[in-house]
Amino acid sequence: MATLATRRRRPGLALPRRAEYTIGVLVWRSVLRLWIWLAPAIAIAASAIVAGAVVEGIAHAARAAVIVVGAGEVCRLGVPAIAAAIALGHAIWRGWRPVIDDRSAALIVAGLGFAALATAAVFGAGYGAMRTGVAATKLGWLAASIGGAGAAAAALLAFAAARPAVRGGAWVVARVWPGITPRRALIAVAIALAAVTLVGWIAARPLLARYDLGLAAFGGGALGGGVVAAVSVVRWPRARTQIAAGALVVAAVASIAARVIGGREPTVLIDAWSQLPVSGRAIEARHQIAALREVVLAAIPAPVAQTERHPDILLITIDALRADRLGAQQPDGRSLTPAFDALASEGAVFERAFAPSTVTRGSLPPILTQLSPGRLRGRLVDYALKLDPRHVLFAEKLQRAGYATRGYLCCAQHFGGAFEIGLDRGLDQVIYNPEGEHLAHAASEFFADAALDGRPRFAWLHTYEPHLWSARYPWTLYGAAPAPRYDRTVATVDRVLAPLLAAIRARGRPTIVVVTADHGEGLGDHGVVNHAGAPYASQIQVPLVISGPAIAPRRIPTTIGLVGLGDTLLELAGFSPPPSDGPSFAHLLSAAPHAGPGEAYSAVFRDRVIPFTAHSLVVGDHHLIEVDGRPPELYDLRSDPREQVDLATREPALLAELRRRLADHRARDRVPAF
Repeated sequence: MATLATRRRRPGLALPRRAEYTIGVLVWRSVLRLWIWLAPAIAIAASAIVAGAVVEGIAHAARAAVIVVGAGEVCRLGVPAIAAAIALGHAIWRGWRPVIDDRSAALIVAGLGFAALATAAVFGAGYGAMRTGVAATKLGWLAASIGGAGAAAAALLAFAAARPAVRGGAWVVARVWPGITPRRALIAVAIALAAVTLVGWIAARPLLARYDLGLAAFGGGALGGGVVAAVSVVRWPRARTQIAAGALVVAAVASIAARVIGGREPTVLIDAWSQLPVSGRAIEARHQIAALREVVLAAIPAPVAQTERHPDILLITIDALRADRLGAQQPDGRSLTPAFDALASEGAVFERAFAPSTVTRGSLPPILTQLSPGRLRGRLVDYALKLDPRHVLFAEKLQRAGYATRGYLCCAQHFGGAFEIGLDRGLDQVIYNPEGEHLAHAASEFFADAALDGRPRFAWLHTYEPHLWSARYPWTLYGAAPAPRYDRTVATVDRVLAPLLAAIRARGRPTIVVVTADHGEGLGDHGVVNHAGAPYASQIQVPLVISGPAIAPRRIPTTIGLVGLGDTLLELAGFSPPPSDGPSFAHLLSAAPHAGPGEAYSAVFRDRVIPFTAHSLVVGDHHLIEVDGRPPELYDLRSDPREQVDLATREPALLAELRRRLADHRARDRVPAF
């Protein structure tokens, strides 16, 4: 009975207990050996990622919670990937390392393989950037390009380290460089690796310019942490498992803490996303930042109505339009902009209007949020600033006030689209098209739509023609002088928008029409042909024409900044604007005399495209410019509109007063927006 019972308990395929024990021991030993073999890779990867994230957070003056969240998020993605890459490289080398005496030849061939790997990765990234363009949905091409190039280079390295390749390399080296020593070979490999990588980087850098690499602080910290871990593993081989376990525990604790903190305080997650270049990229890969808006932003309050009737609003922003292009500019006296001139004859023309910055990403967000340029939060994506989800835009306020809102915009990647930049928030519908004529036609249909009668309407139209002057009119066909080529695009944009302005005028419905620009264009002034330079008047002084009910034709010499445009339009539309960084200048549109000289603050901030930080303040006729690393500059815009004569040393008292007032604006920039 015992035998039968025993047989019932043991299936036919069951193993004896000794065999089961032996298999368990083998599995355990295999796992243990695998852990021991992977320990160096894990130690180096975890140490590098954690150190890089911490150094990056400290370098960007982030608070402790932000650093922890950033470190945890980047550890989730970085530690497995880096450890796998190190282990793969180790396995390839162990499996293919040459077993011959000529180590110097092996070193040369392996070094060239590493150079090929680095170069392929750089060119792969550049190729991916070129292929992806600006569509976030195609970013897989970038990853595939880098991954494919890396795999191909790894295969090349594996082949280069194989015995036939090493022997062939030894034969070639012996003929080319007789008597080579391992030390000389090492030096040669280092030089070849540096040269090939440098050439590859220089060649691919223009293609990578559209991506914010931001690797300095993180890369330095990661390199230091990885080197310390590698030296520790080599120096104390018996303790490598303990070192790896400690580094892995730190990474795991950071990951868990990031999940807990990010779940309880989404604002910390958003701060890490916006402040930390590398860790923020990991956060964006794992989280839908735009989706956090419903969690971190309370209901947008509706503007307080001061009247029962609210006019329609048409806001036209023209990319890269200089202020001096309105009116008669051509030698024969003909105007470049007859349609805009007709609008100006019916409304108010601001002679001294200044944009918040010299680039779109630094100018449109402050205009649309009514915030000083330094208080904007977000992350650079392509050439645009992806807005912090807590920012509220002008269109959203009108939407809450009952307006039907539409957007007619040139470029999805700069305003919304797949990158979710956020400038299209508050627009019920958006049409993206690079041609201003198409946008103007669509906007005309919106204002003529009878189905919307009974609701006030707001449309924002942003067209791109002047920005593209050098591409549409190349110097090879139209001459090297920039101004005539630029003027062709200015005339084009006036012509394509003329039917829209005429249709608005013919409707008879009260409509506020605004024409302005996000920034100007250098055209050679101060050595800048395009823009994105220091905030000289050629790049920040823009046209501003406002026409509408109860706005008498007049020219206004008072200096104003476009940050106040949103509040001005709210007030003209019959609402009480909430407090903002840009006070309303609606009072200047009345028949009353203008109040004081006025002032306008602008700023340019260092990023992957702009290599400096600069600040500007215009008070009346005088313009102060401070660029990091350079003495301050002071100009009189009335007597010297092209800013050729620096008055900084001639007017010390005026310079001191303007610098004090500029310091007040810079101090306000340091006050968090939320």
